[in-house]
Amino acid sequence: MIVAGYDNNFSIAAEVTEITDNWILGRFRFVLHGKVCGNWDDAADLRGCHGWLKDFSIHFLPRFEHGLLTLPEVEIFERLVKPVLVQPDAEEYAEVYPDTLSRFHISHLGMSSFNAVTMVLVEGAEQQRCVWQANNDPIMSDLFPQNCMQNVAQEFCDLFQKEVAAHGHVL
Repeated sequence: MIVAGYDNNFSIAAEVTEITDNWILGRFRFVLHGKVCGNWDDAADLRGCHGWLKDFSIHFLPRFEHGLLTLPEVEIFERLVKPVLVQPDAEEYAEVYPDTLSRFHISHLGMSSFNAVTMVLVEGAEQQRCVWQANNDPIMSDLFPQNCMQNVAQEFCDLFQKEVAAHGHVL
């Protein structure tokens, strides 16, 4: 089992269950102040998770918009999710901020283990705020120190590479 990060803050966990010539499959999840996010029973493409997390950890996007960090999580979702994710029978919403999907949405980091999760990341000068909803559960939110999630993502990538190498494979 691979665990990167801080138990009392933010961590990323994965467990490799199968390695073939082309695939590294396993379990994957985020833990945000004790709240688990991700389908641990899913066989996620961990090589894909690694690629997305590596990119996330080295390419910092402008996830700041004035006043956004302090809004209630429901309002953050209305501004960042409704305009860009198509909902059946939903009315159309205008995009509030430019490039909303590419700048703020991070659900892809968990590949298929996050299929039922919509997750966005908002940043300020000293903090970042992850806001997510799994299935139709209530919208959740958590605050972290600036770059915490990216730093944990980098740590995860380093540990994952070592785990894969221990199985005789290279990424």
